[in-house]
Amino acid sequence: MHLGLRMTFLTCVLLLAMATGADRKPEKLLRGVKCLIDKKSVTNRKSFVPYKQGKVYFCCQDCARQFQRAPSKYKAWANHHLVLTKQYVQKACPLSGETPDEDSVVLKVAGVDVDLLCAGCRDDIAKLPLMKQIQMLFDEEAFKEGKFELRRKNAKK
Repeated sequence: MHLGLRMTFLTCVLLLAMATGADRKPEKLLRGVKCLIDKKSVTNRKSFVPYKQGKVYFCCQDCARQFQRAPSKYKAWANHHLVLTKQYVQKACPLSGETPDEDSVVLKVAGVDVDLLCAGCRDDIAKLPLMKQIQMLFDEEAFKEGKFELRRKNAKK
């Protein structure tokens, strides 16, 4: 094989590998993410709705349209989704608004680690059904108290 042809071939392979790697990253981010409408796995990053400077992903366009018709019905789940997909990060306790410290505890809620200031709150919330946990920790008031903010593109994940 001529050197020029070999270089062209290697360049094509490299470009293909880079493109494939770039495409995998968003799918990896969506691994384990469920549609907040029908709870099916999200496998297509093309079915989304812009929400709070981020994106809420759905299993299909029908679910995306259903969300668009009544977004207030799904706000707590959509907020949870933004954190689950690492588009937003928590900066404070969603119950008190205070910054977590060395005594803070973590409660895992549907794949998201939520920092809370006290073990008593964690234990009480852990006893609630998942729907109540999501509502309590990710509704609009909790999202504001928790100082959830858009993750900067260059921040470590």
